[in-house]
Amino acid sequence: MDTLERIKVLINSSTPIILMETVEEERALALVRQAAADLSLPVFEWSIADGLTRSPGSSPSAATLAPSKNAAAERGRRRNDMPLLS
Repeated sequence: MDTLERIKVLINSSTPIILMETVEEERALALVRQAAADLSLPVFEWSIADGLTRSPGSSPSAATLAPSKNAAAERGRRRNDMPLLS
């Protein structure tokens, strides 16, 4: 089983947080984004400057919503949404 498939298995197992320690941040982000895209899930990133934000390209349909509707849409998403803290 390759790394991408392992990440998908972790996400599908309803693991609340997946921690990856790596010096290859770009590769890790690409893998998580690909796994989330394959599973039709949004990805969120955290930074000290911006706080928790939706990852660029995570869910194109959400980008068209107004900010107030966007928050309501996020609350309505299914339980398996996967936040990515980086």
